[in-house]
Amino acid sequence: MTDYEALEPQINKVSAVDSKVYGLANKGGNNFGAALRIRRQSLGLKAYELAYDVNVSPVYITQIEKHGKLPSPDIMERICNALQDDKLFKIYLRMKHPAMYKKLEKFEAGREANIDSEIEQMQREIEQMEVKRRNRTETKTLKKLIADFGTKVHKSEAKLHKSLGKLETIKKLHSNLKSNFEQKENLKD
Repeated sequence: MTDYEALEPQINKVSAVDSKVYGLANKGGNNFGAALRIRRQSLGLKAYELAYDVNVSPVYITQIEKHGKLPSPDIMERICNALQDDKLFKIYLRMKHPAMYKKLEKFEAGREANIDSEIEQMQREIEQMEVKRRNRTETKTLKKLIADFGTKVHKSEAKLHKSLGKLETIKKLHSNLKSNFEQKENLKD
């Protein structure tokens, strides 16, 4: 189950309420604002407090949460840092760059691939998309976010290999103890 799927029931409930109260149509599944609000409220933050932490106006946070505005990558990074939540980045990536999100999902689902080349390819594709849009600031920030994600993946992979090594050691110890026990039992007989 993806991070987004885990939040989806709550997000859809909030989005349905927003649609009724504010007369908004669900614009292509734009539930980023609902996810942002759920995370903010779970931390006990008011919109103006988050706005202060992110260095934007409270109106901007409201536009994101209730009106489907997607922040720039720079502001998105600040929001993720303020709320200490990488799941929001995945939802944001799903909304802003669906092709990149699909690649990220395939990778996280256990697809065997060379991590470094996948990250480099994603960075190149993001750069090409952003050059076409002539917005260098977004490209740099997205590259940094993906590089940070790559670093986290490398660290997780290292921990996994370390844990697997410990598991192998435990298996060997178990096997040795079992053999010793069986030998002692055979000697008793």
